[in-house]
Amino acid sequence: MTGHTFLFNSFVHKAKELTTDERFGTPVYFHATRTNFGPFRQDVNAYWDLAPHDISILLFCFPELRPRWVSCVATCVGTGALTAPHLEDIGLLTIGFDDTGFIGHVHCSWLIPGRER
Repeated sequence: MTGHTFLFNSFVHKAKELTTDERFGTPVYFHATRTNFGPFRQDVNAYWDLAPHDISILLFCFPELRPRWVSCVATCVGTGALTAPHLEDIGLLTIGFDDTGFIGHVHCSWLIPGRER
């Protein structure tokens, strides 16, 4: 099951629980960052490697929302010494949902020295 690994994580289940808690109001935005300095893959770009996890979490936490549009920008800025020169190693993804105005934003990169999830 590609990208669904984190759906078995207790923290993700707690996040879903909190998104339905009326004390926090109505969520209008989702942001995820998944960065690290590598590991660099030669078969897929950073988005195919990293973004499916956060997209899966987003759709799990907000199952009532249906994607309406997607915008993704990615580029290969690595030198090619560590990364494949033809694979994008950094990118930004935005997904718009229904008529609610809710958006999801996912930032992925193999080139940031600190790991962030």
